[in-house]
Amino acid sequence: MNELIRDELSKETKADSGLTVSKTAAMKLLRTQIEKGRKIIDQAIESWMDFNRIVNEYHEWDAYNCEVLNTIFTTNQQSKEYSNWTGGVESTCHELSIDEQSDDLRKEIVHQVHRLESVVERLGFVHLSSQLM
Repeated sequence: MNELIRDELSKETKADSGLTVSKTAAMKLLRTQIEKGRKIIDQAIESWMDFNRIVNEYHEWDAYNCEVLNTIFTTNQQSKEYSNWTGGVESTCHELSIDEQSDDLRKEIVHQVHRLESVVERLGFVHLSSQLM
């Protein structure tokens, strides 16, 4: 992502986002999702059936993460930042093997796990919504 866009998203997030739940609850929800992402990464992929199952599991996990972020913050800025990843498979001149596609998938999941970890690290800078105070 372009550094300027990332800086703008970060400024908006710091200025506008508040938590709709306690920081402890937000941290617990996010850490649970981080752990689930790591479990997806660690699964063995030995066939195309395994690969497709894990892709589906990843998509469900990823969509749920967006919902969690939309739920625990007062704005959708964190969710936008999380989902603004334009990863995926690079175009090549040859058909990618299952190992190559598996590696690309794992890299994408690792990236999303890191994004969630970043949100957890920044929770200290986020204020509680006035409705919770």
